[in-house]
Amino acid sequence: MKIAYGKLQGHLRNGLKDIYVVSGDEPLQHREACELIIETARSQGYDDHQILNADNALDWQQLGYLQQSQSLFAEKKIIDLRVDQGRPGSEGSKALLAYLSQPNRDCLLLVRLPFMNRKMASAKWYKSLEKVADVVTVWPPRDHEMTQWLQSRARKRHLEIHPDAARLIMHATEGNLLAADQWLERLSLDHDSGVLDLATVRSLMVDDAQFETNNLVKYLLQGDVRSVIRVWSHLRAMNEPLPLIVWVLADAFRQASRISDPDHSMPHGNIRQEWLGLYRQAAQRVPPSGWNRGLQELAELDRISKGVSGGDAWQALLKIVIGVTSRPSIWF
Repeated sequence: MKIAYGKLQGHLRNGLKDIYVVSGDEPLQHREACELIIETARSQGYDDHQILNADNALDWQQLGYLQQSQSLFAEKKIIDLRVDQGRPGSEGSKALLAYLSQPNRDCLLLVRLPFMNRKMASAKWYKSLEKVADVVTVWPPRDHEMTQWLQSRARKRHLEIHPDAARLIMHATEGNLLAADQWLERLSLDHDSGVLDLATVRSLMVDDAQFETNNLVKYLLQGDVRSVIRVWSHLRAMNEPLPLIVWVLADAFRQASRISDPDHSMPHGNIRQEWLGLYRQAAQRVPPSGWNRGLQELAELDRISKGVSGGDAWQALLKIVIGVTSRPSIWF
């Protein structure tokens, strides 16, 4: 039986089946669907939770052993089979078919799969599994559904979010549910209750991105490549707005260029005293030509982020920050 993700909770209230399949490439809903099945099973006495990762190291005989064996206390068990590639191979296919031919009411089999394309779904083991299992396929919400999803998710945290604010989060995270949910979690820490309007959400997003981008600048000036990559990775994971990052970096590059140019009449510009030492440290490593090259690359990054030029904007950003952080700089 095929079950929509949104109807899974209600379906589980009507009783557990012996086999569940959860498939799809949307990680948040995939994880939560599996967690819901496991929590429901545990509430009904399935206390033994065995995890099998279907990688090259798995001995597929374990699946049959777990199905037929009983624990010391005769507990019901969950067999959590994770087939991350969607292809169990020849031995795995045989083991799954053997499992289906000898059902055990004291075992609940949960099979985790990625999105199964037509070719993968036509395999004999999957078609046999699909006939007897309850199958949940998770899909990312469409744009018009995303706003409602965010509002519903916010209510679980005792927040009301204005549709315009929800749309801002949707665009900032590009529909990534994990990133959007992380934003809601952070917003709930700052606001116990009440309505989150567009101005409030925008202000919090800017403040957060500003803080992390300032860290990026600090490590970049210090020549700390490892920390630069770590902050870049965090900014990308949180899908922070690239225009703000470009603006902050461009300002820093212009300041650094002035500091590194001995002929410039106002080398200090408006740099705060606590940052001046960092700029001087960077000036010893990168000449004005390096910072100017960085500004040119930032201009191209801005065009990529706006869809005017082709390319991966986050990889372009990584190239820029590594370019001015490396010792010696890879650009000169």
